Amino acid sequence: MARPRSGPRSIKVNHAVRPGGKGLDLDQIQVAIKQLTGNETWAFVSPGISPPDFVKTIYSAIESRFPVILLFSIPPPSYHRITRGRALKDLLPAELDLLEKDLLMEHEGHAVALIGHSFTAHNWWSYALQTYFFQPKEIKYLPSIHWVDNFIIQDDNFGPYYFLPTKLVAESAATRELASVLPSAFSAVPLFAREQWLKQKSYAVVIFPPEMEFFKQCLDIEPMAIVLLNIYIQALLAGMKSGSIPITPGDSFSHYFRKYFETNSLILRTVIVSKKDYLEQMKLDHPEVAANFQSHFDSELPEYFWLTEISVPELFWINKRKVGDIITDPARFKNKKEEGVILIKIPEFLFLTTPSIQIFPVPEHSLHYPLIDVSMPFATK
Repeated sequence: MARPRSGPRSIKVNHAVRPGGKGLDLDQIQVAIKQLTGNETWAFVSPGISPPDFVKTIYSAIESRFPVILLFSIPPPSYHRITRGRALKDLLPAELDLLEKDLLMEHEGHAVALIGHSFTAHNWWSYALQTYFFQPKEIKYLPSIHWVDNFIIQDDNFGPYYFLPTKLVAESAATRELASVLPSAFSAVPLFAREQWLKQKSYAVVIFPPEMEFFKQCLDIEPMAIVLLNIYIQALLAGMKSGSIPITPGDSFSHYFRKYFETNSLILRTVIVSKKDYLEQMKLDHPEVAANFQSHFDSELPEYFWLTEISVPELFWINKRKVGDIITDPARFKNKKEEGVILIKIPEFLFLTTPSIQIFPVPEHSLHYPLIDVSMPFATK
């Protein structure tokens, strides 16, 4: 997390209104972060957004190396006194009324820092989606979040590096009706404790530099990127079939891309990267492309942009490698406009969309390349 260069600074809190020892509320947390670091924050609440989108937004922030704070409410002591271990559906009407009044009052909360996530290479769900539950045409692509099963948290009460299942985060963001579908790993947790978790709203606060306010686009980038990728690949295939594009692709296009594209099995991972980091990685992966298009990249790539990495099954979750990139300019993407996609790199081909749409054959030195390692985007105040 970004830290100030100078020593501690005072945060103006009216202790006559909010006595010391009660901590900070959501607004005060955001003010403190702004004053101490100069960074911006975005607080979003579930069920204000759907539970899956709540988790996706947290994941997108962590992948882009943005700190995230998860806040949740803790019911008053009367909750335990009234329920006495019983499920909410078993309480008497008078008990429910009393409990509802207490829950509506201001009560304690807690915050934990989300600092990373675990990764499982043995995820059955991504295979099952297309094999058992949906037709391939119904699944446009496989989001990389499918292979994330836990967020890694730091809790000042218990210590660092604990796992918080993403499934629990999603379901805790929903209504109490979801209590019965918690994962079996939590079957040993008393039902009233699960309902207590589910009853409360969850807030997440993402911290990012002022110039990266566009992080709020995070849920819209991948859906548009895959739409544009489909359009360009279909045009490429049609051109090669008709002979208007006299290019015969090699093994990397045919084996590592085309068959996965045609079965909607591409995997997408989207992060915010700097032009500097991306071009340094390109010089290692595609030295000829970096040299031949240097002036174009210098003029057309913004200082920070969305990078959607393209991978394929097995290669992604076993080797952590990719076969292509899609770059979206956040300024051009405003209002979800498709011209935000300014570059598409797939095996053996490079598409540039600015200042005009062009396609170039490019040499490949490898069939696949490492996923980009995003550097910390923060500068201290």
